[in-house]
Amino acid sequence: MSPKELFRYYIDEKPLVTCIWTAFFARILATFLSHGIAFGYEHYIFIETAQDIINYKGSISDYFTKEHPQILKNGYSIFYILINALIIKLTELSGVFNPLSKILVIKLVHALASLLIVYYGFCISKIVATIRHAKIVGMMLALLWFYPYCCVRTMCENVSAIFILASIYRMAKGIGKQQNYSDDLFTGFLMGVGFSISYNSGIFIIGEIICLAIRYGIKRSIFFTTGAAISVVLFEGVIGTLLLKQPFLQLSEYILHLTGLKYQIGGRNSIYMYISILILIFLLPWGMALFYGFIKSWKKYFLLFFPVTFYIIVHYLLPTKEERFMLNILPIYIMLCVFGWHNYRRQSKFWRIHSHIYHIAKRSFWIVNGIVLCVAFVSYIRKPQVETMIYLSNYKSDIKSILIEDRGDQSSKPLPPFYFGKPLIQYTLNQQDEPDVSIYNCYVKKSGKRAIFTEKYFLSQPADSLPQFVIFYGDYDMPKRLSDMRKAFPELVYEKTIAPSITDKLITYLNHSNVNVPLHIYRTREFSIDN
Repeated sequence: MSPKELFRYYIDEKPLVTCIWTAFFARILATFLSHGIAFGYEHYIFIETAQDIINYKGSISDYFTKEHPQILKNGYSIFYILINALIIKLTELSGVFNPLSKILVIKLVHALASLLIVYYGFCISKIVATIRHAKIVGMMLALLWFYPYCCVRTMCENVSAIFILASIYRMAKGIGKQQNYSDDLFTGFLMGVGFSISYNSGIFIIGEIICLAIRYGIKRSIFFTTGAAISVVLFEGVIGTLLLKQPFLQLSEYILHLTGLKYQIGGRNSIYMYISILILIFLLPWGMALFYGFIKSWKKYFLLFFPVTFYIIVHYLLPTKEERFMLNILPIYIMLCVFGWHNYRRQSKFWRIHSHIYHIAKRSFWIVNGIVLCVAFVSYIRKPQVETMIYLSNYKSDIKSILIEDRGDQSSKPLPPFYFGKPLIQYTLNQQDEPDVSIYNCYVKKSGKRAIFTEKYFLSQPADSLPQFVIFYGDYDMPKRLSDMRKAFPELVYEKTIAPSITDKLITYLNHSNVNVPLHIYRTREFSIDN
């Protein structure tokens, strides 16, 4: 039996098991082959902060309220940070302290948890549509080009999606049956847990509440809302009170971020931003056909369509826009695309006559998707930053601080201390006009770093407080930058250059604002490599 025939046999006889195992192998490959920092927030918020909490000698409350109050202003989930801290702590209790091994464990835990997305996606599709739809949805969630890579990352939206799907699965099982209101209570509670992991899923919950009221009446909607509210009070109110001394603090900061009332966390305000993302996840031109399928699904699958559409529209209206916001509803969007397109194709006279075009398009999609998936498997994003810290960890016992010099490209992405293996002082020096001599001896502590105004700052500092390494970002005007730096560090010696990966270069090519440059490592004096 050929591999193709074997696959067809298993997908027909044991479709759910086949989808789960396919997803498992894809995510294991992504766990071991993909490296680096895919998205800044997924590493610097959820991993660096989690490791800092474990290293901190005081209470968790003091860590947030006294030592690092800036973390409370970003609107990310403290609950999810603590989940990652628990994973790291259990890893260390098992005797594993190497940063690369710990990051592997974190990725593996998320990879295994993400299999629930495939499981619930398949089961929901089987209930509300057909087994044929479920097979396609299951394979999409298992092998869609970016999904295995994203699912092994600490992206709160993916973890939140698990609880959203679990909640919808319970709703789907109750279709056509006498509904017990206690089930609605627990279903709402599950979705509330997803909200406490990723706050933007709250918009989806509001859409679901409205949908339940329209389809099943106010009473069911009230019980669902009550269950979600109980969850939010437990995870946001109680945790906020115990750890932050103020209930719902992070939630209120998130609302201020999202609405732009106090902070702006970035994102493009393009009117076509989210539509283009939802189309491109299926690649062109297939994404446009499947988006049409999503639109066609509105009537038959209203219970899924309404909250997803409500979610997208509300995010369009809000001033703060980020691509990652779509991950919360992505599995459901994929289901609706598949359901709507296949129902449309079955009813279309054109596609009945030209079925061969459909089969060619289907095969070509999986071929192109497979090629892009293989590229995603071996991607290494922000390689210079990660590899620099891994290299410096060879001198870990001798290094207390480093200086990051970025007067060239102004492109510095943060160096991740997690890969260094212990707390590290990072001085930063960016391009600017010659400062007044009165501030030579000053620095500004910014986001856990020490921003200095000139390398002359170190001329008045004691020898034991000087940085042991200087990291130059980019190749711009290196002779002058080295000459200036040697005024403060006359023994400066070249150590190593770490170039961007192919993926880094591709990202820069596609998005010129996302600059990735080589990092040049210089030491300020002699060291011996740690054993």
